[in-house]
Amino acid sequence: MNLRTALSVILLLTPGLIQAKDSIKLGYILYPPLMVTTESDELAGDVIDVVEQTLSGEFDIEWIKLPIGRVKWGLENGFIDAFALYRYTPERESHADYPTKPLFTIQSVLCSKLLAGKSFDSESALLNELRGKVVVSVLNSATFPYAGNDRIRHLKIPYDAYSERGFALLAASRADYLFLPIGSVFNDQVEKNGLSCVNIGEAQSAYIAFSKGNRHAARIEALFLTVDILHY
Repeated sequence: MNLRTALSVILLLTPGLIQAKDSIKLGYILYPPLMVTTESDELAGDVIDVVEQTLSGEFDIEWIKLPIGRVKWGLENGFIDAFALYRYTPERESHADYPTKPLFTIQSVLCSKLLAGKSFDSESALLNELRGKVVVSVLNSATFPYAGNDRIRHLKIPYDAYSERGFALLAASRADYLFLPIGSVFNDQVEKNGLSCVNIGEAQSAYIAFSKGNRHAARIEALFLTVDILHY
């Protein structure tokens, strides 16, 4: 028996010498093009690629689809260990631990044919523009900064197929403005529909956010320190 064969036999007979991967349950929502499913029903997109490439060497990843409105429950009740692409808000700190480094920075925009040739030198000027208008935004989400403004007529729809439904509502004249949480990835659709856009607020950071005190958090954060932040 040669040395290579002997070592193989030892490893087979001694399972403790083989380091088993830890398992981690990651929540997600479909958000094209960052998180999508292929025709063969497999997950794909930039978020999936970056996470799989960074973690798959040390973790067996179980992806669990979870509506954004159920993330708090999922983290607090151990249904998921972490949620991918979770924006920071002060309210979310009550149920999520955020790493120091984000996966992405994201610039939100507001789009409409009504914005053609317009610019706004202040937030109050933009809010005056929106007064009495119908704005499509995301249901059960804190991403739209004017969600609580009662001078705006809000049409809130779920994340699933959000962009497709949002553009369709504008085209059918059922809404005046469309809020896009991740503006730059929809440039082609914005141009195709003849829309103009303005930035909403400052660019925000999106993270893999963990359940409170999760035992994998520090290890996963260390793995992502070498990963370049993507900007959208």
